[in-house]
Amino acid sequence: QQGLKTSQGMEWSYRRVMGTRQRFHIPTACPIVPHSDQPRGDGLMSVQAVAQCLHTTHNTIVLWAHKGILHNEHKAGINPIWLRLTPEDIARLNLTEIPAGSLSIRLACRQLQICKAQFWEQVRLGQYTVCRVREGQHWEFRVNLT
Repeated sequence: QQGLKTSQGMEWSYRRVMGTRQRFHIPTACPIVPHSDQPRGDGLMSVQAVAQCLHTTHNTIVLWAHKGILHNEHKAGINPIWLRLTPEDIARLNLTEIPAGSLSIRLACRQLQICKAQFWEQVRLGQYTVCRVREGQHWEFRVNLT
């Protein structure tokens, strides 16, 4: 990003940095593959660690990452998804009372005159933030459109 070159005048890439780290035994605080449930140096967490924090499953967290419910980073290929989980995220995904003025996703889609896929794309783009509310024996996502 800073435009620095290797000693051979080449652009730095992830592979070149990784190779240099390995050659000189330089540890990283931000590994690509999770080695524990602790956050990385940049604060990102593994899917499994986030699932444990939110008392749900690995597959649910992956789905939420794809829908944009949680901030995530994923390098191309078979690399794992990393997520940022803030105290605000934990609070908004564990509500016990329906927030005033919030709508179910179905009603929000109807009001916006869009399909669910379009709604989740807008969530991914940051136009809306959803919360999860305990409704009896199940959980429901809600959104404020204002």
